Amino acid sequence: MNALPQSWHALNGQCTAAPLVLLDGAMQQRLGETLANSPETALSLFALHSRAAQALGPWLMTQAHAVSLGVNGSARGINWLACDMPLPDVRDHLLTWMRGSDPESRQWLRLADGRALSALMNVWTDTQRQAFCQPWRAWCYADRDGRPKLLELPVKRDIPDNVSTTLDAAQDQALALATLADALLHELKRTTILHASLKGDLERRHGLAQNVIDQAMAAGYQTQAELSRWLHWALRRGVKAPELMPGLIGPEQNLHGDALWAALERDADQPPEGTA
Repeated sequence: MNALPQSWHALNGQCTAAPLVLLDGAMQQRLGETLANSPETALSLFALHSRAAQALGPWLMTQAHAVSLGVNGSARGINWLACDMPLPDVRDHLLTWMRGSDPESRQWLRLADGRALSALMNVWTDTQRQAFCQPWRAWCYADRDGRPKLLELPVKRDIPDNVSTTLDAAQDQALALATLADALLHELKRTTILHASLKGDLERRHGLAQNVIDQAMAAGYQTQAELSRWLHWALRRGVKAPELMPGLIGPEQNLHGDALWAALERDADQPPEGTA
């Protein structure tokens, strides 16, 4: 695991209580399985669901419990929360924001996944961000490569009671768009041979994917199937793929469907000079 930054330790030092750890079982599957079998003092935020679901869901625990499991720093799906609230109150706060106003909802927001959390911070209204962040003095999450990052918390101010924790239709759409690059990368990872220039750096890969999706959508490609084809081409082409898009035959001739796929496949077989 990567060491937590000094800025985290400084902010955490202002708290009267030890930090808490929020873990995403889907990203830390070995730990999720261990916790589902023997939770001890850890709290599952999927407590009303099956053991299998709990293993893949979020877990909240004390620092001491996390350290006993070998969690002593930053890694994907690991969040360190600095606050003065007791563990059960933090669980209740997170539950409210994860599932919205409906306790029976199956549509959970993955706050323990740094990718989803970052997207949500841009999708929530200012008042929603304020309400979600009220308990935290600091929140340290991990980027796609496991490196620690501090959540940018808003300056605390008074907020109204009963702030809605549910995303409206426009926010749902914005969240889907904000997380589309990650979703398509996950979908393609088992079927696409990566160009050498994109191996070993998930943040770089995501940046390329977002660039390619933005360009493709601006050129009139809107369906997930066609955006997936563009990304498949880019992952094979390498880091220079975004630079090459404007000159490709697909947008020039407004190709779609199988014709677009064939054109992209032909181009993908010719890696750009200097990136092999």
